[in-house]
Amino acid sequence: MIGQRLKYVNSASLGLSLLLGTWLTGCFGLVSADTKQLAPYATKTLVPGQGLGDLELGKTTLAGFVNKIGAGQVALIYGDDQGIELNFQDRQASFLFIVTRECQDQAGVLRTHSEIYQNLKAFLAKYPACGELKLSSLSVTQPFFRGQTNRGVKLGEPLATANAQGTPLDRPGQFQFLAGADDSKILEFSGGIYIHYPNPGPTPEEMFRGQPLSAQRLEEINKEQAQDAKISRITLFIPES
Repeated sequence: MIGQRLKYVNSASLGLSLLLGTWLTGCFGLVSADTKQLAPYATKTLVPGQGLGDLELGKTTLAGFVNKIGAGQVALIYGDDQGIELNFQDRQASFLFIVTRECQDQAGVLRTHSEIYQNLKAFLAKYPACGELKLSSLSVTQPFFRGQTNRGVKLGEPLATANAQGTPLDRPGQFQFLAGADDSKILEFSGGIYIHYPNPGPTPEEMFRGQPLSAQRLEEINKEQAQDAKISRITLFIPES
């Protein structure tokens, strides 16, 4: 599981199959009526590459998670690999489990199983290999999450405070997490953590003109946004070895 990854794709280049598969499964997923079991994690510490409280990356199984907390809203993620994602409180907390070959061999084509969306616990009882999928990443935002990272980084704080996490890595993202695949930009830090912040954009007038922005204007937008940006989401994942 640790060696398996869904590749990071920014919002401008998401593949049609990924978008379509996500939209369909998201629309038909069922939202859990009880999120009380998740509430204690709202103030736990986010540890890069490790997890949130006892929700441990690479260790917590899908069956164990569902039995303890519930299924939330289920989505299937398609890319170079497949993932089963559980979303809570309108994606304020999301948990991704990468699908293994053993799960696929036992259950076949996952999207053909309506039970995944209607009764995930029953599906996992029928196909126990899928219940053994390990937690690959998790992502949280406000207002659900009120805690901080192991180095004191908090949601809603100025982007500059993310420096407490270390020096950002200068490389393209390599991990795809559905809840983070929006219009936000990311900073990656060592250990397995993404800090998300709002994506800068053109003015309404520039949007209306519909003309490509110059490199200079794009640089200006980035600088302006970075000065006032607030941390909007935090994602943890297992870093590549």
